[in-house]
Amino acid sequence: MGNWMVMPYYGDTYGGKLKLQHGLKKTGAEQTLGEFLTFAEGRRTTLSEFVALLGKSPRPKAAVSSKADFSDGPPCLQRMAAEGFPLDGRKRALFMMAIYFRRCDQSGWKERLEEANRKFFNPPLPSDEVVGVTNSVGKKKYEYTCKEEPMKSHCDSVMCRMRTFGVGGGGNFPVFDRLVIHRGDETLWTVTIGGETITLTSDEVYEQKVFNKRCLAKIGKCFHLMKPNAWTDFLCQAAATTTAIDETKGVGEKEQFHELLEEFLTNRAKGERLEDVLSGRPFEDADEGRHWFQLRALQRYLRQESDKFRHKSRSKIAAFIRGHGGDTQNKKIGGKTVRLFWVPTSRLQKMPEIDAPPIKGDGL
Repeated sequence: MGNWMVMPYYGDTYGGKLKLQHGLKKTGAEQTLGEFLTFAEGRRTTLSEFVALLGKSPRPKAAVSSKADFSDGPPCLQRMAAEGFPLDGRKRALFMMAIYFRRCDQSGWKERLEEANRKFFNPPLPSDEVVGVTNSVGKKKYEYTCKEEPMKSHCDSVMCRMRTFGVGGGGNFPVFDRLVIHRGDETLWTVTIGGETITLTSDEVYEQKVFNKRCLAKIGKCFHLMKPNAWTDFLCQAAATTTAIDETKGVGEKEQFHELLEEFLTNRAKGERLEDVLSGRPFEDADEGRHWFQLRALQRYLRQESDKFRHKSRSKIAAFIRGHGGDTQNKKIGGKTVRLFWVPTSRLQKMPEIDAPPIKGDGL
């Protein structure tokens, strides 16, 4: 007998000893957590039904021949079919099943309802009650009675909207095959729907109408709108299985500022003396181990070289400088007190001097 088990989607490799565990589709692709739960719940069975599959059940074949696992319908019916329908509210549950059967099997729904009554209810409801439900549902199309018990206590409105015979017609709502969040200066979401991938900002994901427009423009798909709370629940459920990628390593604002500052101080025309900072050129004092410069000269360079830093305030740039170990100090130049900034030379690397490539041929 085994003494341990690995839960899929647990998110641990046990120190690299195992791969991350996922459910697999028939194609070999990984199932999302929502797909796996639907798949697993739809295949749960009772001990008696399992024994019947082995040909040892004393129950009549008709009692176990129903295909009603409700895996393409309301999750509340699927859960109650697996766990057992409560005695209180069986007629309301039968009414709910009648609506489902009529949607998925217009020709044989009445027979399937009678069969489900025998299969799921112990004891079954009287035949006159079943006939009453059949006559009522046969007269017009009803919506699911989700707000009534016992369905209410077993409801999963987000999952129900994504099923073929669920609330609202099922496949009219998006199903995320994969969701990846890229965390950086601007958070981006990569969403895969039906094998098609689209990249969205957080605002585009959160605003359902904007999300729909982007999907229509990018992958040619459009979906029905959920109620705001239902859309929020849907996103929360999808985010629970999100793969997060940190995009800030080496490309964040601090790293970009460091590259630009290094370029400004070491790879441009430099001053020969401290007075040259007044003309916009940085000066390196080897004795002090500092690069001296005016903030406005650095600001002008940043505006020319980077859209990201074009509108940064002086206080923000000063904060970046201090983050690199620098500071500000008043210096007297030509009898005038000038406010200058400095950073340690030890925090920067000079650009390497590269020899000119050899000239091929005879030259000039």
